[in-house]
Amino acid sequence: MKRPKTKSLVVYGTIAAILLMFWISWAGGIVPQVWQVNALLQDDPMLQEYPYKFRAVLLASGVATMTRPYDMEVAPFDFLQVIEPDLAGKAPNDPAMVAALKRLRAHERRAARVAVSHTAADGVEWVLDRAWYHKHGIKLPPKTLVY
Repeated sequence: MKRPKTKSLVVYGTIAAILLMFWISWAGGIVPQVWQVNALLQDDPMLQEYPYKFRAVLLASGVATMTRPYDMEVAPFDFLQVIEPDLAGKAPNDPAMVAALKRLRAHERRAARVAVSHTAADGVEWVLDRAWYHKHGIKLPPKTLVY
């Protein structure tokens, strides 16, 4: 009586593995280069010291798509006030805020250089890290779609 149960487990396991493979290919596949770029970013001494962790989310056609805490619609000042609480309430042109912005941009440039040091990456494209804002309870404007 054990044989039919074992046989059915093998059949169900095989079906589950096939479905998992179809799901992975449908979802864009497993891209080890993204993991490699993220490992490079994680191991970089300059980036390790910074509170925000830049990360790659996609690597396709030589372009590494990476997250950052601001974009054209979201200024970095809310972000800077969270990672450096002593900036809370300071104006964007305050010298401390300007210095913090320069540090952010220096780390961003470093992250881009680290990403393109990977053999599969020739350039970097930036996307807003909306998950970071959500995690810190900061409401963002709705995403605008351009057609």
